[in-house]
Amino acid sequence: MDDHFKPALSRKTKAIHETVVLLLDAVRYITIILLIFAFTGGVYTVEQTSMTDTLLPDERLLVSDLFYTPARNDIIVFKGVQDKTYIKRIIGLPGDELQFNEAEGIVYLKKNGETDFSPLHESFIKDPLMEKWGDIPSPVTVPDGHYFVMGDNRNGSTDSRTGSFGTVDRRCILGHVLLRFAPIAKLTFFG
Repeated sequence: MDDHFKPALSRKTKAIHETVVLLLDAVRYITIILLIFAFTGGVYTVEQTSMTDTLLPDERLLVSDLFYTPARNDIIVFKGVQDKTYIKRIIGLPGDELQFNEAEGIVYLKKNGETDFSPLHESFIKDPLMEKWGDIPSPVTVPDGHYFVMGDNRNGSTDSRTGSFGTVDRRCILGHVLLRFAPIAKLTFFG
């Protein structure tokens, strides 16, 4: 073989080797990510209209519980009544008090440790409260280790305002929504 062909072959071999290494690294990283989500979260499909207009039926969500501490306004996925999976927004934290004024269409919150109720300013809700929706007495105090959740479609959501649904125990939270990835045109990071 002519010596001037050897460098061309070695450059070609080097390029193939680098491509194979790059592909193997990509497979490793994807496998690690999938394993993390297999043990700390998952992919969920929105099935109800209780989170309209924020989330619509058939949208796909990436959810994680890795290093997660529940916070007010987080959208969470959890196991609820009859072991069914729900998607709602955290409104009240442990020790908070909530009061509902349907006549004004406002939810009032007294955060744990504060003395006064303040109206919640929620740009994400579909419509303000228009009618009594639930059977719990108002105001309500969120128990330790629990979270008060509501759907963004306040007038079309069964949530913590009903005694049969109740507050959500931390142990039932599967994770918070990180990403809406389908449909791709509505790709959204929730953080």
